[in-house]
Amino acid sequence: MDALTRERTVLRTILYERPILSTLLDLSLAAGLVLAWIGRGSEGSDFTVMLIALPACARLAAAAFRIDGCCVAAGALGIPHHLEAVRRVQIALVALWAGLPSIYLLLIGYDVRAVSVLCMASAFGMSLLRPWVLWAALVAWWVGRHFELDLWSFAATPWGVALFVGLALVSFVLWLRMPALAQTRGAWSAAALADARHELSTETPPVHSPKLDALLPSSGRLKPATFWGGLGHLPGSGWKLTAAFVLPWLAVYVLMHFYRHGRADVAAFLAGSLMAGGLSGYRFFTMQGTWATSAGEQSLLLLTPRWPTTGGLRLLVFRSIWEPLPASIVAWASVAVLGWACGWLPLAAVVQGAAAVVAATLALFGFLLLFLAQSRLRKTNRLAMLYLVIILFTGLMMFILRKSPQAWYVCCALLLAASLLPAIAFSLRRPQFPVRPDGDVVL
Repeated sequence: MDALTRERTVLRTILYERPILSTLLDLSLAAGLVLAWIGRGSEGSDFTVMLIALPACARLAAAAFRIDGCCVAAGALGIPHHLEAVRRVQIALVALWAGLPSIYLLLIGYDVRAVSVLCMASAFGMSLLRPWVLWAALVAWWVGRHFELDLWSFAATPWGVALFVGLALVSFVLWLRMPALAQTRGAWSAAALADARHELSTETPPVHSPKLDALLPSSGRLKPATFWGGLGHLPGSGWKLTAAFVLPWLAVYVLMHFYRHGRADVAAFLAGSLMAGGLSGYRFFTMQGTWATSAGEQSLLLLTPRWPTTGGLRLLVFRSIWEPLPASIVAWASVAVLGWACGWLPLAAVVQGAAAVVAATLALFGFLLLFLAQSRLRKTNRLAMLYLVIILFTGLMMFILRKSPQAWYVCCALLLAASLLPAIAFSLRRPQFPVRPDGDVVL
């Protein structure tokens, strides 16, 4: 009975948080199901499928954001058995908004294309909590337009069904892992600031946190994950996350090769190289946000005996580039090795892609150093805005001029030069720890 009560509480929180919007989405889904029965086999079936897929996507996206907030609070408060109840609720939500409509469409005579589109829309909604998913969707849409790919027709092919259903399964697995990571963040913020191991009870732990012990400070060399975890930045890692990047990346590239008969291998690989560099460098944006909002945590960490010296702190920040190795880099390297070994990619294209990955990652790392090298955190940092505009414009020019290796390498050199200036300033000046907001006295 207690388990049912917990699940009903979570469901009520998710389903009825915004009753007007929830009602409109449910009415749209119901209208789509009715129209699917009335107009099955007609020319308007595509619109009917989208009328079902869009509410399911919106519902699952809202549920993902709400579950993340609930699990962070549950981890901080130490609510027992919350994780198990949330996972059962997640399965029920996917069955309600994706599984049952898919079975319904198949039973009334729709083809597998409708199921593929519905699965892809549900996967997009479940994954929208990760900011890079929206950018990846925009890039995929642009690539489809640029290479004249009819995604609606592609969804009816065996390759399209395999790709869309595979991405949906991967998204579902990652979505099931999301509550544990959210509760870990909550437990970390409440119990693992500085060396808080003595505050954790070994008999009744506040919450199941698989990453908590690995990130708590201990003897030995201080790792970047421990340092940034103490400030509240807890990135995902492990072989499961890496496999979730590598397998879809390989699948998309192989499908693109056979679908385009090898004519777009180099162009797709270079576009993927820019995407891999951007995804690898995106974590520095989250690090900057964590650093800017954790002045109290930094002040407490300065009092601990394991706080590094100024030189050690600089080295620790620089080690954050490759520790831990981003999953997007592993996925890119897997595609590069596969393409080169199969003869789909020349070695010059692999080197060209590697230059883009390194340049994009270091350019975004320079965005973090630009803040750490300054004397205080300003309310409006025009220098950082100008730096971001320059590197984004350079990356866009690389994407447009990817057919010219000379222009590609010139753009890579510009990105490296842009990242070199913040790196020099960070190496010569005292790092801004703890963060000093604009208006504070600089000692």
